[in-house]
Amino acid sequence: MKKTLLALFLSTYSLITLAGECESLVKQKAYEQALTVCQQESEQGDIESQYQLGRIYDYGFGVAEDDQLAVTWYKKAAEQNNVNAQVDLGVMYDDGTGVEKDVQQAFYWYQKAAEQGNKIAQYNLANMYYDGEGATQDYKQAFDLFKKSANQGYIDSQSYLGFMYYKGQGIEQDYTQSFYWFEKAANNGDSFAQYYLANMYYDGQGTKRDYQKSVYWYEQAAEQGDSDAQFELGIMYYEGDGVAVDYNQALFWYQKAAEQGNASAQNNLGSMYYNGKGVKKNKKLAGEYFRQACENGSEIGCENNQKTYPRQFISELFKAIGDTTSNKPSTDNDSDK
Repeated sequence: MKKTLLALFLSTYSLITLAGECESLVKQKAYEQALTVCQQESEQGDIESQYQLGRIYDYGFGVAEDDQLAVTWYKKAAEQNNVNAQVDLGVMYDDGTGVEKDVQQAFYWYQKAAEQGNKIAQYNLANMYYDGEGATQDYKQAFDLFKKSANQGYIDSQSYLGFMYYKGQGIEQDYTQSFYWFEKAANNGDSFAQYYLANMYYDGQGTKRDYQKSVYWYEQAAEQGDSDAQFELGIMYYEGDGVAVDYNQALFWYQKAAEQGNASAQNNLGSMYYNGKGVKKNKKLAGEYFRQACENGSEIGCENNQKTYPRQFISELFKAIGDTTSNKPSTDNDSDK
């Protein structure tokens, strides 16, 4: 009896030691050794090792990526209530990676992890309630989950919470609370929050109006590639709000936004080239920017494009509706030259 108990003790001790070694080896990026140890302990039922083995196959740590094996091991650990495995398994179902996309299964596993207080699961689940994906759209549920996650310091949730207070979604509109949460996320580098915080400083919503601070936060977001912030920053330099008028800087930020397909920036660039503000007049280039703006949904861009190239605009309009008889401008239009 003593021998049996001793053998059992040694076996259990070995399992615990190696299980800890599995996670430790992954953290040390000793992936070749980790694969062997994690595989052995996973097959013996160790939950954390199963999760780590899932990560090894998910991210291709020392092996070829294998999404299906990642799902297999995540699921084994998730079914034994490993919260991280539940989150990652939810993501696999959400994205349709290694398994057929199934938003109901994604919702199920996010909910399991969220109930354990996992801030990422709370955020993902909140998104599903917000978008009505995998569940009936419910802003109140989304708000509550974003808040739980945000209170744990999850930046994306802080940003979303600011937005929901701003729009009055799932909660009464409150600019003061919106400003509070946007500021938290903005200070942590979230470009979406930085853009909205700049808007709030500009409009004096939830805070005192301050154009200089508005410029500062537009710059923070613009430098991270936010096209709306780039466009607004261009306006600030063009108008001289919170900063000295600088057409070169206005042109620079309009171009940055225009390159990302921002229709308003494309239209404003066209206006600068058409009027020769900060650049040499160039009606041809102005017309090209107006055309781009029009194609990207800017009504004023379409109007400006028509004014710049009226005959070309009319010809292309008739082409679009299939009237090939009007491809050539009319004689009356020619006589008006």
